[in-house]
Amino acid sequence: MRVAVLERYVEELTKVLADHAITPPPPPPGLRADARVEVLSEREQEVLTLVAKGLPNARIASELYVGVDTVKTHLQRVYRKIGVHNRAQAAVWYFSQAA
Repeated sequence: MRVAVLERYVEELTKVLADHAITPPPPPPGLRADARVEVLSEREQEVLTLVAKGLPNARIASELYVGVDTVKTHLQRVYRKIGVHNRAQAAVWYFSQAA
């Protein structure tokens, strides 16, 4: 039941934030546009997917058999690589890539 509530929260949040699209800054001159976002590691992709599903850090840690601090480290790297500042923006970015 709690997961369903979180999924609905993510859906609603995505709708609200859709009007405020998050776009990374333009790349420096001479750099290809697709090079502005670094490639996420497989683990970073897993963490981002679970964040986008609305799971809290403790649940992500449990799912991936790692510590909460490890999840936080992965999230900081994800935020830096995709150019966002929080999990809501990361979730919106995630769903925008799936479209």
